[in-house]
Amino acid sequence: CRHASVTFDAVLGLSLPIPYTKQGPVQLRDCMDLFTAEERLDNENSWHCDKCKEKTPTTKRINLFRLPECLIVHLKRFKYNAYGTITSKLETVVEFPVEGWDLRPWLPRAIARDYDR
Repeated sequence: CRHASVTFDAVLGLSLPIPYTKQGPVQLRDCMDLFTAEERLDNENSWHCDKCKEKTPTTKRINLFRLPECLIVHLKRFKYNAYGTITSKLETVVEFPVEGWDLRPWLPRAIARDYDR
């Protein structure tokens, strides 16, 4: 039915996944890119549409709209299997800036202009 749904959730922190890599460190921006990447929902993860009342395959995307004064960033360092059991800990090195992390690439343009690093 091509219906789009938008939900706003106020958050103080982000739980960022760590991209899988065979060698070398990853950047915090790589974790943010993975967190905000479009995700396909189908089969048992299909979305129940409020408009047509059907379970339909769709895509989901997380976008930032506003940032809190103090943002908490948590790195997801554990891998889980289909049963929710921890299978391993990710030892990947994540490099991040100590100051001045520019989040404007993940904000809407109108808000990014006003964002003060």
